[in-house]
Amino acid sequence: MACGTSEPSGATADASADGGAGAGGGWQVALEGLDAGLFAVWGRDDGPLWAVGADDGKGPLLLTKGHGAAGTWDRVDMAGFPGDLWWACGPDADTLYLVGAGGRVVRRKAGVFTAMPTPTQRVLYGCWAADASHIWAVGGDPKGVEDGVVLLSDGATWTVAAGLPAVPKGTSFFKAWGTGPSDVRVIGTGGLVLHWDGQSWTREDLGTTQRLITLHGDPAADLQVIVGGTGNGAVFERIAGVWKERSPEAIQALNGVYVRGDKAYAVGFRGTLLDREATGWELRDETPTQLDLHGVFVDKTGVAWAVGGNLFSHPASDGIILTR
Repeated sequence: MACGTSEPSGATADASADGGAGAGGGWQVALEGLDAGLFAVWGRDDGPLWAVGADDGKGPLLLTKGHGAAGTWDRVDMAGFPGDLWWACGPDADTLYLVGAGGRVVRRKAGVFTAMPTPTQRVLYGCWAADASHIWAVGGDPKGVEDGVVLLSDGATWTVAAGLPAVPKGTSFFKAWGTGPSDVRVIGTGGLVLHWDGQSWTREDLGTTQRLITLHGDPAADLQVIVGGTGNGAVFERIAGVWKERSPEAIQALNGVYVRGDKAYAVGFRGTLLDREATGWELRDETPTQLDLHGVFVDKTGVAWAVGGNLFSHPASDGIILTR
């Protein structure tokens, strides 16, 4: 049975910090030393920013703040929803979806958090909302034994997406993203890219078997980017309908990417930070951390945020937020 909780208004002392440097400078630490690692940072232009992560024994770490460098990250009490949360998405300023361990989906609507039933116990690693009645969530088995899952919600009920192409057993799906209800891509292990056109699913071949972790794009710029990697990091770009590999040489595997206009950033293990330049993707050599980075976001003011921590501890620990 779903349970609800009201959102608190105050910050906790161990989860508040200055916002850090503004846009235009190098990456700097905005917040560090959190008990739980962070997996994602996200927001809408008409709503606050959110950072989500592992359960540190007080519930999954969920932080929020306004756009821009100023202000503090405040912790939201999520003790009623135990378990790691991996990703955040939402169709409007009033609605937030958080997905994570054990098939968990937590929805925030009108300031109230409620657990939504889902038809899976798989870890849900990613979500994306096309609109209020088309919300996707994807996931898999961390051990790579059981099949992954793609879920779709109409805003009230979650169901397993129908008609997926056959994929190898044990395939995990990591993220979904698109430009609308009839243009959605799902990515995962083994170089998997599935495309939904509103009528059927097709598989797209990127010519790789590497693990693909995150995709994002900007329709106005006609650009989509997929990042991942099994050993070395991998970057693929889709421009004018064509996928091409753009991977720099000898970089760590990548976990997160975000595209906003002419700005695009990717992040990965051991503090890896990449910029998309006119000449290609360039590795930033001034990284302020050696912790693993998992998510990145550019807010409406142009300030970039990256989050991560010690992602190989159980649960993930040493949460950190970088800003630029």
